[in-house]
Amino acid sequence: MSLNKDGGRLKEKSKILRIALPRSNPNIKADIDAELDAGWHIATSMYMATDNDLLIIFTRPARN
Repeated sequence: MSLNKDGGRLKEKSKILRIALPRSNPNIKADIDAELDAGWHIATSMYMATDNDLLIIFTRPARN
């Protein structure tokens, strides 16, 4: 196998959902569920203490 070949890895699209806190739990869940229903998958999430934000990174395979 050549090192120049892609190796079959799919290219992915990603997007970030930034939620400013404080916010009620049902509203956060509704925002996340809307992205999941649109075909996105959660890649990771993190809390940004300096901005008091919750960042959720979604991915999905890019379509050709």
